[in-house]
Amino acid sequence: MDLDVCPPEPNRLPELTHISLSGNNLDNLDPHLLSATTGLTAIDLSNNPWGELQESLVGNMHRLRTVTVSNVNMKQIPGWFTSLLSVEKLSFRNNRLVKVTPDLAKLKSVTALDAGGNLLKEFPA
Repeated sequence: MDLDVCPPEPNRLPELTHISLSGNNLDNLDPHLLSATTGLTAIDLSNNPWGELQESLVGNMHRLRTVTVSNVNMKQIPGWFTSLLSVEKLSFRNNRLVKVTPDLAKLKSVTALDAGGNLLKEFPA
């Protein structure tokens, strides 16, 4: 079943550590939807027609270790990703990225970065 709208239930699960909303038809989420799930360590928003992700979606999730935003039609990596200081694994696979921002180097905890399947012409040193 494809979701067009995410139900409000995740916000009622304050102990939730992993959530996957992958493979739906979501192009927008209420910024308050996940506001009470501050313990999230992994989020997968892949395979949805987001295009652009809003900072308010994951802004207060300081425990995030894994962020997967593959196949979401993203043209650029939002600058606010550099505020996710505890992230260890990032996947931007199969988007429409033409460059990876050098600012990602600020994320000293990153041990895995997947940017395959994009339109990259260069990769920062």
